[in-house]
Amino acid sequence: MQGTYLLEALNTLLHDDAFVKLDTKRINAAVKLAKKLKEWIPLNVVNVLFFEAELLKHFKRCSGEGMGNKEEREQCLVRYHKLRSSTVFKNLWKVFLSPLGDNSIHIDDPIFFQYITRKVFNSYITQTFPIASNSSTAEILFALTFEESNALRYVAGYVCFNLYQKVIRSSNQKKEDLLLGIKDMIDDDDDHDNTDSSSSWVNAVDRGGLVHVHDTVHKFFINVERVVRRYFTIKKSSELQAGIKKNIMESILSDNGVHTSWSAIGIELQPEDGDTLLRMIADLFVTIRGFSFAGAYIELYKQSTKKSLQRSKALRTKLETGGEK
Repeated sequence: MQGTYLLEALNTLLHDDAFVKLDTKRINAAVKLAKKLKEWIPLNVVNVLFFEAELLKHFKRCSGEGMGNKEEREQCLVRYHKLRSSTVFKNLWKVFLSPLGDNSIHIDDPIFFQYITRKVFNSYITQTFPIASNSSTAEILFALTFEESNALRYVAGYVCFNLYQKVIRSSNQKKEDLLLGIKDMIDDDDDHDNTDSSSSWVNAVDRGGLVHVHDTVHKFFINVERVVRRYFTIKKSSELQAGIKKNIMESILSDNGVHTSWSAIGIELQPEDGDTLLRMIADLFVTIRGFSFAGAYIELYKQSTKKSLQRSKALRTKLETGGEK
C-alpha cells in the first residue's frame, strides 16, 4: 500500500463535513491529528510501510477465501468488526500514533483511528475484489413494491435527520460519536452514486430538503421493515396490546438479517455505541410505522363501516319501497 491508502483516508477525513462542521474538542483533536500524520508520513516511510503491512495482514484474514458470494461477504464483515473492536487492533494503532501524541491530541480516541480504518479497509476491498461492470450486486432481501421501496428510503432519510437533530440537542456523553455514526448513514455526495431505483425516485422528488441515504442503509431498513411486518398486519391487529412496541424492538435487535445489514453500513463506532444507535433507530422506526399502521387501520375501519351503513340504508329503502307496493 506504501502509504497511499492512509493518505487517501486522511484527505477524506479532512474534507468530511462531519469533521469540518462539528466544532468540538474531540473533533478538532482528530482533525489536528490527521494533519499532523499527513505531514509525518513522508518522513517516516519505513514505519508507515510496516504499519500498512500489518493492516493488510489483518484485512486478508477478514476477507478469507474471497468475497464471491453473500455468505463470504457476511463473514468478512463479521471478522472485520471483531477486529476493529479488539484490544490487539487498538494497541496496533496506539503504537503507530504514539510519536504524534501531545497534550491536545489523544491518540487512543476511537473517532480518528476507526474512521481511518474503515476508509483503508474499503479501499483494500475495492482494489482486491473488483466488481465486474456487467455484474449485478442487487440482493432480494424482502419483497417490496416499487412504491413501498421508495417510501421506505424516504423514511430512512427522515429517521437519520430526526435522530441527528435529537442527538445534537441532547446532553448525551457519546454525542459526538453518535453524530458521526448518523453521518456515516447519510449520502451527502451531490452525485448520489447509488444503484437502487429508490435512490433515483428520491432524487426526482427532492426539492432541496430531503436527506439521502446510502444503498446499504436502505437495505438495512428493508430488513427492519421485514421484522416489523410480522406484527403490523390486519390479521394480527386484534393481538396488538400495550407493550407490543417492546416485543417488536426485541425482535428487531435480535434478528440476524438486521445485524448483518447493520454491519454492512460500516458505521465507525465502538460496539456499545453502535448498539445504542441501532436501538435509537429501531425505536423511532417502530414508532413511525406504528402510527402509520394505526392510521391505515382506522381508515380501513371507517371505509368498512361506511359500506355497512350504505348497505343498511339501501336495504331499509328497499324494504320501505316494497312495503308500499
